[in-house]
Amino acid sequence: DEVLKLYIQKLAKVETIELIDKRIENAVSDISDNLQTFIPLNDIDLTPIINRLTKQKEKLLKDKTKLDSMLSNERFVANAPANIIEKNRNELVEINNKLLNIQDELNKLKG
Repeated sequence: DEVLKLYIQKLAKVETIELIDKRIENAVSDISDNLQTFIPLNDIDLTPIINRLTKQKEKLLKDKTKLDSMLSNERFVANAPANIIEKNRNELVEINNKLLNIQDELNKLKG
């Protein structure tokens, strides 16, 4: 773990890293495919963080709209292979979960 922490510290240009399994208080979370990171909010300008989360949300909403459109198209559903339909449905579930997490973070940051 120590080698990993040193590597992450160097790449992220941060002084300390603590590996945890629970959310910490008064912190912003970054949501990615594999992990969730928490950055303490002490004396931090939240504008860039809110902007980044808002952009992530906008991209996910576009992807959601595209998938909703495909899955509501009877011709697509009737003609597409079952594995593609299942993949799109699973992706839609993932997108909805990410959107909930991002909106939760935005609500916390905006008060």
